[in-house]
Amino acid sequence: MNTPPPACPICGAADSCRWLENSDFLFHTSPVVHTLHRCLSCRCAFLHPMPEPRALADAYPRPYWWIAQDRPRGLSHKLETVYREAVLRHHVHVARRHLAGSAPKVLDVGCGSGTFLHVLRRVTGVAGEGLDASPDAAQAAQAAYGLRVHVGDIDTADLPEQGYDLITLFHVLEHLPQPGDALSRVGRWLAPGGTLLLQVPNLDSWQCRWFGRRWSGLDIPRHVVGFQPHAMADLLRRIGFEPGPPRFFSLRDNAAAIATSLAPALDPVAMAVRGDNRLAFARKVLYFALLAAAQPLALLEAMAARGGTFFLPARRIMTPRSHA
Repeated sequence: MNTPPPACPICGAADSCRWLENSDFLFHTSPVVHTLHRCLSCRCAFLHPMPEPRALADAYPRPYWWIAQDRPRGLSHKLETVYREAVLRHHVHVARRHLAGSAPKVLDVGCGSGTFLHVLRRVTGVAGEGLDASPDAAQAAQAAYGLRVHVGDIDTADLPEQGYDLITLFHVLEHLPQPGDALSRVGRWLAPGGTLLLQVPNLDSWQCRWFGRRWSGLDIPRHVVGFQPHAMADLLRRIGFEPGPPRFFSLRDNAAAIATSLAPALDPVAMAVRGDNRLAFARKVLYFALLAAAQPLALLEAMAARGGTFFLPARRIMTPRSHA
């Protein structure tokens, strides 16, 4: 008896095909091989079967979150901190276009250890709040930057309805098995006329085509779904948002995805997760040299609307309903 194809968690279509298989080649948290399906309707991707919740939790060891005080002190730590704060100024540049009023209320969902919120406050004066499922990351954000961070996930967080003017979700939705349901809940926290600002890896990118199963943007098994820009826009419209034009360049993420795909053993986060400190400083220097060399290519693919990630703003126009 043939098993019917799984329904796409983005558009609900029942037509999909097996696309590729891979294990956790980046962090080596598990040797289990996972299968990524591609929806024949919206061209998005999703893991099938979805990993069990315990297996997903094990794929996020503490070093996955960049927590400054966990890093060995020294020149490498200082350079990494300066670099992360510098490239996040581009995220702030994208976000500040959607700040309205004299005292906008901002929520960063999946804030990690709070570097974006820290840079946002330093550049714009806006003191945003964060939400993260990791107590360690939230504690680090509070200790390092004095940020207000709510601990919890989107399903369980107790946040005020219509309480925020701008909600950012940078690299969050690809981690969630039902992104439409998550967006509906997040939309309830957004004030009427407020803006949701998303960023996810782009399955329609040149990077995805070049690297295939070794593209770091797939990041199996932590990324359980993958998006194309038009499908994300359609999903947002169905749940009460009006999406704006996508932006395809990220100073922090696009060139880094190329560098990590080419040389995963040099990726600083992967080194920390694996506990591999051999020639750590030299390997980090090589990684950042590779990253710098990849920036012109990242800019070129973004100009062709094929960037490795895309930002998508969406304005709330009605009360979101549950995603079917």
